[in-house]
Amino acid sequence: MAKVKVKYLGAIEIMVGKRNEEIIAESFKELVNKIGNKYKKLGEYLKMYDEKITDPPIVILYNSSFIRSIENYEGKIKDGDEVVLMGIIGGG
Repeated sequence: MAKVKVKYLGAIEIMVGKRNEEIIAESFKELVNKIGNKYKKLGEYLKMYDEKITDPPIVILYNSSFIRSIENYEGKIKDGDEVVLMGIIGGG
């Protein structure tokens, strides 16, 4: 089990009502599932991310690396790792 720092930025921070927290999990997939179960609306976005849609409504960074697919992420997690969840920023 690893204690992972989770940061919520932008619209995601507003959605969950906090900027960061620590979550204990054994795998990246378990971590994401715990977040999705705790915050139902965010969980809907995470499911979309897992369905490999072309333009997901959020960005996920794991130790500063962009995660393209939750389902295919095989890396191990360890104490002190950091996950950042943020909404897409658009403009023009």
